[in-house]
Amino acid sequence: MILTDDFVFVHYPKTGGTFVAKVLKELFERIDKPYETGHMHATCRRIPEQ
Repeated sequence: MILTDDFVFVHYPKTGGTFVAKVLKELFERIDKPYETGHMHATCRRIPEQ
């Protein structure tokens, strides 16, 4: 899961999510460790309410 101020990307297995995450990181250089959940199997609870 990748979290930013603008969007949340949830990686669903077997849907090309690894490729999409790689492209997002290349397109949006500001996406870095602080915005990643750091866990491949993160839950929606990691998404801030605000």
